[in-house]
Amino acid sequence: MKKTLLSIFGITALLIFSTANANGQTDIFTDTFDAAPTNGATRVFNPDNSANGGTFPNSSNDVFGIVDRNVNFSFGDDSLSIFPADTFGIIPEAKTDFFLGFQDTVNGDNAGGSVSLTWTASTAGMTGLTLSFEIAAMGDFEAADLLEITASFDGGAAETLFSSAANVDITSTYTLEGGATVDLDDPFAIDGQIIINEFQTLSFPITGTGSSLTLTLNYTGDGGSEVVAIDNLSVTAGGGGVDPVLKGDVNLDGMVTFLDINPFILVLSSNGDQAEADCNCDGEVNFLDIQAFIDILSGA
Repeated sequence: MKKTLLSIFGITALLIFSTANANGQTDIFTDTFDAAPTNGATRVFNPDNSANGGTFPNSSNDVFGIVDRNVNFSFGDDSLSIFPADTFGIIPEAKTDFFLGFQDTVNGDNAGGSVSLTWTASTAGMTGLTLSFEIAAMGDFEAADLLEITASFDGGAAETLFSSAANVDITSTYTLEGGATVDLDDPFAIDGQIIINEFQTLSFPITGTGSSLTLTLNYTGDGGSEVVAIDNLSVTAGGGGVDPVLKGDVNLDGMVTFLDINPFILVLSSNGDQAEADCNCDGEVNFLDIQAFIDILSGA
């Protein structure tokens, strides 16, 4: 069996050029919306309003896409110095970079009102995944307004990480940058946490594993006086305060390289159960882990 395994890896090794590294908590990808997502991750908007600067064609007050605080008068909080009488906004004057904005997606350019953004990233060998992002919102939201993110691996079933809901039973007080306060009914809430007009960071565990992660954000919002912004979205591995198992790092040197091939063969041929050799995450070490090990070693 060992000779067979060596033959497999002898052929496959010619195709492998990259390595995977572990640094405690590993960055799967980050999306600041100021550039493309990191680490080769991709994002796809539906609909894609990039040609219109993140707004729908017929109104700058209908927003889904990458925008800045000047997209319209609703997002920017100008109360500090630009317009002290301003009573609405979630983006402070000092924040001039881009973010992901949502406003009134139920409009004449978007039948049905729903929009989505999908990220795809390589997660081969990674465990203990966590989604984090910054979010701010302001407005009198409706019960039908929805924000959710789902996760799936390798085309499998999707797991809902969270789902929002307007809290129709309370009034929320928003404090503008200039110090004024505004009371509005029916604030935006995620898992019971009220989202205010200052960015706050939320994190959610992703329980699955696989070679390729697909994150899908879905949003529906009906009302020009309701704005939501997301920024600095990231997915990391090895979260939750648990030491991560770097799948494929069979020699336990903190990296997945060619030096792991012989230790992997040894564990496989001796019917071992080392967690790092269980590359397809099915709880066993056997021939089914070979392709997963190759994928991890090649960075697929």
